[in-house]
Amino acid sequence: MRIFRLLRWLVLVVLLLAAWIAYQLWGPAVALSEKKYLYIAESISREQLTTLLKQEGFLTSGYWFSLVSDQLQVEKIKAGRYEIKPNMSVMELVRLFRNGRQSLVKLTIVKERTLQQLAGKIGNRTDTRIDSLDCLLYLTNSDSLRQYGVDTNTLLSIVMPFTYEIGWAETPGQIVDKMNERYQQFWDSARTKKAAAKGLTPLQVSILASIVEEESNRQDDRYNIAS
Repeated sequence: MRIFRLLRWLVLVVLLLAAWIAYQLWGPAVALSEKKYLYIAESISREQLTTLLKQEGFLTSGYWFSLVSDQLQVEKIKAGRYEIKPNMSVMELVRLFRNGRQSLVKLTIVKERTLQQLAGKIGNRTDTRIDSLDCLLYLTNSDSLRQYGVDTNTLLSIVMPFTYEIGWAETPGQIVDKMNERYQQFWDSARTKKAAAKGLTPLQVSILASIVEEESNRQDDRYNIAS
């Protein structure tokens, strides 16, 4: 009888211990009243991430986070902006950083008339790591722009009105890559053929459209100017 009683107590203790560990892993670990962002400027190790999470007040203890991230072989965490929600569990946090699930930034371009305006929109009026001056230096570097088939005079022709999703830590080059990708998507084979039928390249069409837009803000006037 004593053996069975001891076994029952042992099973109970094991179950309670398992429940406690499960709560530490899947229970609420982030003590926030509202969502916050964690900004990581450069790739860091899991040890550095654990320290950062405690310093920023996301975790009171890094023991379980460090243990799980080690078991799941989290080595390097990508630079970027990460959204931390209230009551996230340790497992959710580890998976967030292991998979590099960044909270992308929305960059809405309507019409930027100068490179200075474009650099200011990216560097000052959008939640990015980029400084507007560093961005402008890239946008005014003809060597950097050559790969897109444009120069400082024609760059704005490939910057289409659109809401781009960019990473907080992306470089000016990576952002222009996305703008160029959107431009190439717009100029599919059908549109390119239509432009070629008029003896124009896609870039020439974009330049002419910009000139027409600058000449008049009235839609009916634009048709007359274009003709």
